[in-house]
Amino acid sequence: MFKTVIRNLQRNKGITFINISGLAVGMAVCLLIGLYIEDELSFDRFHKKGDHLYVVTGGSLQTPYSLATALESVSGVAQTTRFWKGSTITITVGAEEHIVSRNVLLAEPSFFEVFSFPAVAGAPSATLNNPGAGVITQSMATLFFGSEDPIGKTLAFQRNGPGEKTQSITIGAVVKDAPPNSSIRFDLIAPLTSLGPVALQENNWGFDIFETYVKTTSPLPADRLSARVAEAMKQHIAPGPDLTFSALPLHALHLSGFTTDGFKGQVKFLYIFGTIALFVLLIAAVNYVNLLTAQAARRMREVGIRKVMGAGRVRLIRQFLGESALLSFAALVISLGLVKLTLPAFSLLFGKELSLWGAEYGFTLPALILIVLLLAVLASIYPAFALSRFRPTEALQSNGAKAAQSRTFGFRQGLVVLQFTVSTALIIGTVVIYYQLQYIQNKDLGFDSEQVVVVELGSKMPESVRESFRERIVSHHGVLNASIPNAVPDRFNMGYTRPVNEAAPQSGIDQESILFRPAIVDYDFIPTLQIPILAGRNFSRDFPADASHAYLLNKAAAEQLGWSADEAIGKTFKLGTEDTPEGKVIGVVDNFHIASLHKEIEPVVLQLHTLSPAGSIPFVLAAKLAPGTVRNTVDHIRGEFNRIAPPGTPFQYSFLDDRFEAMYRSEERMSRIATSFAGIAVFIACLGLLGLAASTAERRTKEIGIRKVLGASVSGIVALLSGEFVKLVLIAIVIASPVSWWAMNRWLQDFAYRIDIEWWMFAVAGLAAVAIALLTISWQAIRAAMANPVESLRAE
Repeated sequence: MFKTVIRNLQRNKGITFINISGLAVGMAVCLLIGLYIEDELSFDRFHKKGDHLYVVTGGSLQTPYSLATALESVSGVAQTTRFWKGSTITITVGAEEHIVSRNVLLAEPSFFEVFSFPAVAGAPSATLNNPGAGVITQSMATLFFGSEDPIGKTLAFQRNGPGEKTQSITIGAVVKDAPPNSSIRFDLIAPLTSLGPVALQENNWGFDIFETYVKTTSPLPADRLSARVAEAMKQHIAPGPDLTFSALPLHALHLSGFTTDGFKGQVKFLYIFGTIALFVLLIAAVNYVNLLTAQAARRMREVGIRKVMGAGRVRLIRQFLGESALLSFAALVISLGLVKLTLPAFSLLFGKELSLWGAEYGFTLPALILIVLLLAVLASIYPAFALSRFRPTEALQSNGAKAAQSRTFGFRQGLVVLQFTVSTALIIGTVVIYYQLQYIQNKDLGFDSEQVVVVELGSKMPESVRESFRERIVSHHGVLNASIPNAVPDRFNMGYTRPVNEAAPQSGIDQESILFRPAIVDYDFIPTLQIPILAGRNFSRDFPADASHAYLLNKAAAEQLGWSADEAIGKTFKLGTEDTPEGKVIGVVDNFHIASLHKEIEPVVLQLHTLSPAGSIPFVLAAKLAPGTVRNTVDHIRGEFNRIAPPGTPFQYSFLDDRFEAMYRSEERMSRIATSFAGIAVFIACLGLLGLAASTAERRTKEIGIRKVLGASVSGIVALLSGEFVKLVLIAIVIASPVSWWAMNRWLQDFAYRIDIEWWMFAVAGLAAVAIALLTISWQAIRAAMANPVESLRAE
């Protein structure tokens, strides 16, 4: 039987090639996306007693310091831990300075009792009990000390954040690097007490900079633990829309939306790419079924002869399934080669480090391979049973073959419609994603971001030094204007929730509290970023009271307080603790985006005076540069920075427009991925269409010959053969359009600011699908139409 299978596959080389090619590409896409999905689902499952671990959130991962203290009394909570997360650190070891971008945490000793990060040397928990000690990872130890024992060595790091300072620590322990599938990343951990007493005040419920985790005595449903947490918090703060705390299992944190980074940490992408993978494999399977049923006439004679010679139906089914299994296995081998070749590019596109044979996947890859292979073999069941049921008398008659072709014709048409429905839907999705990306990249952000350089200054630079630095920067011919705020768009990191009756007693609205985004700015912030003022005025040196009693609101803040821009001017306003003096709203600026277009514009408050704890947020220089002077001007700023900065402080800068473009890298990747997958789906569908066009031309050989003898033109015959398939593609477009409209509307809901889906997007996708189909079948149609009619009439 094996020889028979091989002979049949060799005899139909064209169809065999098309089937193997389509299946191989479909399998490769499925395997690649399967590796991505498995990696996403594996996060944070390596901790011992991981089902006992939960993160407590309050609308975000950043929570108050006192939250962990309050949770200690919650029933079922065995232990709590909290930490502050930093980012870039400057590390000095001995006389050699290293400037690295690494993750730094300031944590409590319970950190290593709650989480499973194994120690390599020393005692991590005991180390964090020592204010002058710290814990580093193996990779950090190798980077700074090579093969030497790092225990007892010292290093210094400069922390950006509350209580910023350069801190020296003695290394007391080394732990293994956090696995790639850990939501908690770190290279260095120092004691939480390093933040100082101001940041670690109890009952300061408005200062959210800590992440809070709990270990329970036994696994609990998340909703039950959340209810207990909410009940316990009523004793400390009044619940509100911005003050609702809940518990989330640690293994669910990665896909909760709190730790999103490109395609990582968003469950929607698992559904999107998983669906695409199944669709691509479905199209490949449809090709197989369609091409086998299209060969019914040729295979019927074979079936008839075998049955006359005594072959039973079971044996014939085994033969057809054997062909499918061999073909599927060959496609699988090729697909694994394709995965191996494309995995580096795929990993780069998805921002992951995936491996085909990684030990961390366990049985995942074999399971994926088995599933893909089974799906391919299952696709052959219908053709196998359909071909084996033919009666010998019917199979050996020419009319019987034609009748069989007619019976399966409607089925094949349905499969073509299915293929192009999926392909057209992917094309429509690609068009919508492209235009949404164009929209968010070109939308007016409410400020001028072109050639605005942002330089990190820290929070400890005295105001007099900051102002002197700004003046020297502005004196350069390449600087049009400059400001030194502690927040610029994309850097409004501080959230301050205040009761409305305290913040704005004249508002008269029913809302209890509002989450404001405050920033300390200077007199030149508005002119530098060219933010329009809708009512009132900017801060001015001509009004001394502005330094301590004046506020600028954005339009969103004024509207949430129930005021129009003009009505807000002169209203009493205060953002701070009870001892903060009341001020006045002197101006309302137009809304400007402080985050990506995924988020609504939030209420922003600008002020000149220091607001604790906003005063501890690092300051930056924002300088508007003249065209054509960027390189020289940045060098000038670097020189002036080095004059005032402490020795060893790195000069870190970026451009504001680059920072906003970086927000949409995942959308750019999404556009490229959607285009790639749509292309793959169309390619596979076209392979099947090519095979069907060849089969149709072969089936209608005599008809074409007669039409040519009777005077039919080549163009007329091409139109005849092509029209049958174009009708199917048009039906597919009609079906795909409403499905695509619904799916893309769901995707666009993630954007607070988005395009409308227009009718012409469907027209563009439809025309593309029709054009691709015509190009695919035109070669076969022209070849058949130009054949010698004498030879065509001898075909039977």
